[in-house]
Amino acid sequence: PPHSFMATVLAMTDVDFDPIDEEAKQYLSGISRLTYESLTREDFITLAEAGISSLEKQDGIGWANSVVNCLDAGKELVTRRRMADFLILSMAGRMRHFVGKLGTPENRMQMGGELVAFNQALKGEGRIVQDFAIEQEGANTEAQRSQGQENVQYLCDLLPHMRSIVLLATVGSTVVINQSS
Repeated sequence: PPHSFMATVLAMTDVDFDPIDEEAKQYLSGISRLTYESLTREDFITLAEAGISSLEKQDGIGWANSVVNCLDAGKELVTRRRMADFLILSMAGRMRHFVGKLGTPENRMQMGGELVAFNQALKGEGRIVQDFAIEQEGANTEAQRSQGQENVQYLCDLLPHMRSIVLLATVGSTVVINQSS
């Protein structure tokens, strides 16, 4: 079944790897044929819009799209979901170590610093995080804090993947090429 091959690709790659990447084909070598090899580009678009990832045969077998069944705009790509889940789970794991500690400004600052360092490292490596913001002061009231609750507001702009490439070409015997420095 196709979902087992998607699982293989996801298990063998990092969270910022898009299954439509040509390199994913190496994990699909167990597929000998496709049931529907004559799907058109419009068919693939319709399937993606329905939240269905599909395989295509073009220079080997690969994923035509990698979507989840969440059809909310901006949330339909497998890579966005993987990166978002990775960030949330990683930061939750880091914050878990602060549960039960005193709610001192120093402990809250240290917790925020952990989250900033984690995101800054990813951003510095050019992975997953394009930009981020972590807000603690404006996300909390003294009443919440007196009850032992600390809120952390996290905003993240993910690095986008190239989902399509448009080649703009002018080819002919009268084409003028200007070199710019």
